[in-house]
Amino acid sequence: MVLILPDFGINDINGINGNSYTQKGVTLNYSEFVTTKYMDKMSPAGDLARDIRDDPHFPELEGMDLDAARQTVKTYLKCLGACDGCMAAFKYTWSRYRAAMRQ
Repeated sequence: MVLILPDFGINDINGINGNSYTQKGVTLNYSEFVTTKYMDKMSPAGDLARDIRDDPHFPELEGMDLDAARQTVKTYLKCLGACDGCMAAFKYTWSRYRAAMRQ
């Protein structure tokens, strides 16, 4: 499953202002969380992580609340024609990110 379209990749992502996950003293936004946790996985979540890493047009989420940020990413992926597997990977990684933020 590859999401990248011509002129699209997934990099330069800013995080959610005030809504980030701290791991070993390092604060991670959603995109950093996904690429840190899943980029080396051979799975739909790993595919999404690599796509996020390579996409210079991935939405900037700075200053958005979590619901708006989630909807922004979901809409972006759908506009790119993301397959069901990609959307499921987004749903899964977002839920893991939210769970990690609560710890």
